[in-house]
Amino acid sequence: MQHKQAVYKNISTLILDLRENGGGSTDASQGLLANLITSKMQLKTEMRVNTLSFEDLRPYLWTWDKRALDPWRIGFSKNEDGTFSLRSWLTEDLDKVKPTKYSFTGKVIALTSRNNSSASTNLLSVINGLGRTTLVGEKTGGSAEGPSAGLIFTLNLPASKITTRIPFFLQKNNVTSFDKGMGLTPDVEVNPSAQDFSKQTDTILEQALLLATNLE
Repeated sequence: MQHKQAVYKNISTLILDLRENGGGSTDASQGLLANLITSKMQLKTEMRVNTLSFEDLRPYLWTWDKRALDPWRIGFSKNEDGTFSLRSWLTEDLDKVKPTKYSFTGKVIALTSRNNSSASTNLLSVINGLGRTTLVGEKTGGSAEGPSAGLIFTLNLPASKITTRIPFFLQKNNVTSFDKGMGLTPDVEVNPSAQDFSKQTDTILEQALLLATNLE
């Protein structure tokens, strides 16, 4: 119903606030992306791993998806550098996202913050490449190119008893431009001051509203 209302009211600019979103599941990102695109596209283009052999480490590893402890070799293709790429038919993460019937086709202003990372930075990176998105706010965390996460192992070191987390997949976002190893730098950078916080002034939203007025 909200999308129908947007069409009927002739709304041309949408403000999308993802500032407090540190990440999450791919299906949520795909669901939101489906409401912002006009043709099918992938959110991620590749999921790559360094190894499929965990024989010596398996007694000390735990993860929520037990298949990763003994990977199905046929589900991966081997790359020239010795790494392995997950085949697209084995995961929904690499599916092409289909736009919804009432997907928004106007200009998008996406609000960003240093809290963004992982899945929220993935989504921001992809919609930033649509050609009609303006990022407003702080520089983000995460990786615009794609993070090393998706599935995480917990490793219990037997001698020291130290527990650490190890990401399994290197993910590649569907982007052509990025600063390697970095998050996103907004088109309009706004860094709230201590005074802004004390006065409860949302300077990022104020700048976005001003920009939206100028885009009309």
